[in-house]
Amino acid sequence: MLNVHMEPQKKENGEEQNEKAVSQIDGAKATAIARKYLDDNFGNVGMLHYRIEDLTRNGEETQFYVICSILSAFGSQERLYYKIKVNIKDGNILEVWKSKPTKEGEDEIVLTRVKFKEG
Repeated sequence: MLNVHMEPQKKENGEEQNEKAVSQIDGAKATAIARKYLDDNFGNVGMLHYRIEDLTRNGEETQFYVICSILSAFGSQERLYYKIKVNIKDGNILEVWKSKPTKEGEDEIVLTRVKFKEG
């Protein structure tokens, strides 16, 4: 499993990862929302080597963390890793974290929070 670390930040009230299994339908919705966000920001060429790294439900029934990666540039061997918090009920992106370009197979990946306009 990918070892991802985020920069220290304040914890949200009551937010804990829920160990419940993610259904295929919920997982598909969550990853589709995350993919659309990346596609809207990088275009379809950036998505050629899109890969889901992990998917977990957080404390809310309809909110998920999607960890995914794309190539940092066309033909590059480095990847950009993202942790995207999505709400499958309304399709909104709630939070986004991003890594610096990282070589494939790195043991630790540090993510920093990205500021974005909420839709």
